Amino acid sequence: MIRHLLYRVYGLLAGAVILLAMVLTLARFSLSMAEDYAPLFKRALEHDLGRPVSLGKIHGEWMGWRPRFYVDDMHILSGAGTALSFKKAYVEIDVLGSLMAWKPKLRRLVVVAPEVKLHLKDGVITLGGVALSSGGGGNAWLSKPIAIGVEEGNLLWCEEASPCLSLERVNLALESDGRRFRLAGRMQALEGQWRFSLNGSIKGKPVIDALFLEGKGIYPSLTSPLFKALFPGFPVKFKRADFILWGIRGEEGWKRWTGRVAAFEVGLKGAEKTLSQLSAAFDAYRSSRGWAISLEHLALPDWPSISAVVLKAQDTLWVNADFLRIESLLAWIPPALFPEAVQGLPLPREGDVRHLRLILPLEDPQALTLEADFSRLSLDVPGKGTVRGLRGRVQGGLGGGRLALESREVTLSLPRWFRFPLEAREVSADVFWNRDGEVDVASFLWRDRGFLARGRGRFRWQGDAPFVSLLASVEKGDVTRIPLYLPARAMPEGTVKWLDRAFVEGHLRQGRALFYGRPRDFPFAQGEGTMDVRLQVEGVTLDYHEDWPALRGVAGEVRFRNQRMEIQGDRGKVFSSAIKHAEAVIPDLLARPARLEVQGEGEGPLGDALRFLHHSP
Repeated sequence: MIRHLLYRVYGLLAGAVILLAMVLTLARFSLSMAEDYAPLFKRALEHDLGRPVSLGKIHGEWMGWRPRFYVDDMHILSGAGTALSFKKAYVEIDVLGSLMAWKPKLRRLVVVAPEVKLHLKDGVITLGGVALSSGGGGNAWLSKPIAIGVEEGNLLWCEEASPCLSLERVNLALESDGRRFRLAGRMQALEGQWRFSLNGSIKGKPVIDALFLEGKGIYPSLTSPLFKALFPGFPVKFKRADFILWGIRGEEGWKRWTGRVAAFEVGLKGAEKTLSQLSAAFDAYRSSRGWAISLEHLALPDWPSISAVVLKAQDTLWVNADFLRIESLLAWIPPALFPEAVQGLPLPREGDVRHLRLILPLEDPQALTLEADFSRLSLDVPGKGTVRGLRGRVQGGLGGGRLALESREVTLSLPRWFRFPLEAREVSADVFWNRDGEVDVASFLWRDRGFLARGRGRFRWQGDAPFVSLLASVEKGDVTRIPLYLPARAMPEGTVKWLDRAFVEGHLRQGRALFYGRPRDFPFAQGEGTMDVRLQVEGVTLDYHEDWPALRGVAGEVRFRNQRMEIQGDRGKVFSSAIKHAEAVIPDLLARPARLEVQGEGEGPLGDALRFLHHSP
């Protein structure tokens, strides 16, 4: 039984070997008669290409297991004459298919080192004299099983109103089974290399349903057709890029793009600066809600690697990002691209944003909402000032929301009022705002090297200026820092020098401050508002005049009301004499020159009185 089975297997193998030998012998024999098969090849090519063909000299060679026939001077004809000419091409024969059909059956047609020009005009792509778009007659060959290739060719791509793009060392391979096709290849320009493949279905005309594209060292001239197709009207510019791109197309169009990109000197037209380098992995896909773009490992100069998601659905834009650097975005993005609803607002100058969640209805930008954590935030404030170093969290939108601050090392600059920036070691606040432009500061804390203040306030706009209502309490402080918090820019130089010298030392036990009015109306000479600061002090050394003895150990109250300053002391010393009461008043701190009024009452030895007179003018 087994012996008979082995005999049959041996017989089948022997028959297969004999058949293969006959096929190979026949194929080799046919190579020597290549010229005799020229009419058969011509008819086969015309059948597969769907166009008249003329062939020059033909000779055959054996390449591996396949016979190959080389053709010199191959011409594809059109009604007006020669449409395409190739100096050299070769045809690979499907040996088994040819034997079964008893006529030459082409496996692959390859054009060697061709010079090809593609021209795009009015949406029609022309290859030589053959239109490749629908109705041009150049697509018929795709509906038949065929394989066509290009080896080491040169391709010139021309568009209307654009310089032609020259591609060298073009290698292409196209295969079609009559229902689907695949095109793959690689090519090189003067600067940059391409590698690509695309798959498509054939339904009267080619429909691409999958695309792979890789570019290395690509310059803008190489990508202009691609960017125009993928991002119409997008004002992007770059100097060089490397990228890998995969695309999948569905019945309703492209449904997914994914890949990686690394671009250099990237920018948007109209932006202040360009990015020296940008790299990211991305995934853009169409969902039931619309288009979404997910970015992973986004690397920008001086940024950590971040992730972000952008979703556009039904005229609404969702943005999620785990990190943004504000000063970079303001430099890279031109102001015209910001929504109109925020273009008039005082945008942050710098800072880092984390865990951003933003929703922007494109048809109603006023309904914008966001939540985010921020640090290093720098903002413009009314009065041509800035505040730097804010840290906290914001939730809300243009219609209202909440701002929670928990900051360290904050700097407030108001050059219109203060000579020096005010520096705080700690700032915290709970702030709410509404659509009417009112800002409610439910609580705040300000701690610097010499003061600790707590309070609350409210801001609202009256006309073109803010109206401020602020109430604060001071728990402790250093009296030498009082002049830093006074509007020295509005005071005469002599008054400022006196304030700097007068408070030599001392402690602030407690106090309170009230500001009610528009800052631009200060010092409220016509009663437009009120500023009232009352500070309880002790251990103060008051150097009220450079030619008079200083008062030491003064305890009492320092009060600033609008432009008036009063110092009331209920105890202190001059030399060894006790002060029962002392008063120093500047009726108008803004007067030029300011007038200082000093009076006091004390008791002590006669010698102190004589010393006082001796040290007085």
